[in-house]
Amino acid sequence: MRSVISQVGVLLGSLVLLGCPQSGEMGEAGMRGAPGEKGDKGEKGDKGDKGDTGEQGSVGPMGPVGMTGAKGDKGDKGDTGAQGPAGPMGPIGMTGMTGATGAAGMTGAQGPAGAKGDRGEKGDPGPQGPTGPAGSGAYTEELGGFAGFTSATYTGAMSGRPAMHAKCEAEFAGSHLCHAAEYILSNSATSVPSPNGAWIDPSTNVSGGTSNSGVAVSGRSIYGYHCATWSDGTSGRYGTYVTTLGTILEDGTCNVSRSLACCNGPRKTRFAGFTPTSTTGSVGGRPKMHALCAAAFSGSHLCHAAEYIRSTSSVTVPSPNGAWIDPSTNTSGGTSNSGIPGSGRSIYGYHCATWSDGTSGRYGTYVTALGTILEDGTCNVSRAVACCY
Repeated sequence: MRSVISQVGVLLGSLVLLGCPQSGEMGEAGMRGAPGEKGDKGEKGDKGDKGDTGEQGSVGPMGPVGMTGAKGDKGDKGDTGAQGPAGPMGPIGMTGMTGATGAAGMTGAQGPAGAKGDRGEKGDPGPQGPTGPAGSGAYTEELGGFAGFTSATYTGAMSGRPAMHAKCEAEFAGSHLCHAAEYILSNSATSVPSPNGAWIDPSTNVSGGTSNSGVAVSGRSIYGYHCATWSDGTSGRYGTYVTTLGTILEDGTCNVSRSLACCNGPRKTRFAGFTPTSTTGSVGGRPKMHALCAAAFSGSHLCHAAEYIRSTSSVTVPSPNGAWIDPSTNTSGGTSNSGIPGSGRSIYGYHCATWSDGTSGRYGTYVTALGTILEDGTCNVSRAVACCY
């Protein structure tokens, strides 16, 4: 405002000068007057035109990062997108460890039996399997098992006990001639052939005497009445047989033709065979005799008497000299060459001085061609060796 007053003053001064004639030289300029009083505020002028847009200024520095805002509400789930293409196959992972086998589940209920199918044709027999392991050699009670009576009949003249076993085996596979106690223990319900009954071997007990009763520890007797070891069929020769009533008799009727009573109870001993070569009683000891058997029949050994008798062998004994065998003993300690289940090998009986002496007069034990057991002074005689498993 003060500036406006000053301008008005200057303007008035100029008008005075212009109104006066100039007759002489210009005088000196007068003193500047005092500023006038402030004028009233002028009215607001009209709005001026909008000026041109100025150039954009340079970008200012970035301000500080603001505080994180509060988390918004979760949006609605979007629609499932289209399946993308399969990615490349990854490398094969390492094999994991096998887990522990779980416990076996309970057996389900048995379903109903299906209809019986047609019988198939008989297949070809398979190849023979390998020889089984040797038995335990354990002795136990005699068990009865009855196979049947032969349809054919015979007198007591049968060329020995092995031949009697062979006749049973021919009609009933795996069977042998029964001895009395064995037949009784079988509790057979089969009718005995009438009227003559059936031949049977006598039995013995641990005391060594004949005992034709059903005692479980009884064995086959080879010294009782058996038609001279089943070699004599004459009248007056005594033999043992089972009657039609199921009892056991011994009488002089070896000339009578009868069936054979055949049993198939289990046996703990098995006969291997007779060695193809012969020897005197001078071999060099019992181990040498066992070795001769093992060489001829793998896993076998020299039989002792009770062992051979209990094997019920149907193999023909080499004739005429028979085969060497060890003597047996019973629970009382004496020699007992009969088929008692509890008998074992005797090493103090007659065995050619433990199979080291082959001279005449030295006693040894052997099985004869009829299947009986003899002891005599013939260790100089060359014989085969009886081998058992």
